[in-house]
Amino acid sequence: MFAPKTKWMLPLVMFGQFVKLLLTRNYHLIVCQFGGYHSFVPALFKRLFGKKLIIVVGGYDAVALPHIHYGGFQNKWMRKALVYSYSNANLILPVHHSLMRSTQHYTPESPTHQGIQHFIPHLKTPFIEIPNGYRAERWPMDTSKVREKICITVAGGLGEHRRFILKGIDMVMRAAEKLPDFKFIIIGGEVQRTLKNVEFVNEVKNEALSSYFNQAMIYLQLSLSEGFPNALCEAMLSGCIPVVSNIAAMPTIVENEGFIIEKKEVDLLVSAIQQIPNVHSVDKMVRVRNRISAQYTEERRTAELLKAIAKA
Repeated sequence: MFAPKTKWMLPLVMFGQFVKLLLTRNYHLIVCQFGGYHSFVPALFKRLFGKKLIIVVGGYDAVALPHIHYGGFQNKWMRKALVYSYSNANLILPVHHSLMRSTQHYTPESPTHQGIQHFIPHLKTPFIEIPNGYRAERWPMDTSKVREKICITVAGGLGEHRRFILKGIDMVMRAAEKLPDFKFIIIGGEVQRTLKNVEFVNEVKNEALSSYFNQAMIYLQLSLSEGFPNALCEAMLSGCIPVVSNIAAMPTIVENEGFIIEKKEVDLLVSAIQQIPNVHSVDKMVRVRNRISAQYTEERRTAELLKAIAKA
């Protein structure tokens, strides 16, 4: 397991990873979930011993947001590890093509250009987009009762100010102030509550999370950076109408079954939320669910991963 507890332990953990890979003989392919320090030694083994390397890219490992000190390419040494890893990999598998190259106009605070190919302009490593996949039966949709005017969002680590801004909770709070007739539930950490219609809940297990989703009419994902957010897809499977920022894969996921906030402006968010009770229905919930259950299945992801591995 690659989990150094402190920065000074990183070289020791990397050395341990090197020894483990050296002593393990019966393999020809290494697959890394995300790029980072942990993909550096596998990339070195690819160069030294001809081992094949595939890196699955998830989000953090493809961006840099200097104003909140977020993203793998924001950190000097992490950036070096990412450049070496991606440049020496046999294949890169982003969960969405925007992680390779994208432009964003959602907020002027974030750099316009993002993605691995932006940060490594002469990258020659091929890539194949393989989105996340879900089992719809794990996220049942309850249509037995009318959904309340509840907006829900999931974002871990909210005690850290950087995460609070990254996940768009500042926008949620501003919207809640303007929409006292809506209830807002924020799952992912206890934060001092300042508004009566906002409830913060600690992280919960999937069974409890499903129950929360089935209370809510609306799911909010207003992040400044994302890859292919699982909570968004799980909420849609549960019948929540999505409202998302115009970032990365989210507009692709939502398509015509939700609202896409083009710019980080609270009035745009408030307007979108206010429209939803007027269009909400069981038929709408079914269409939202089907958007995920038809397009993004575990079976599809498995098949595409196996096909990509065979090509590497």
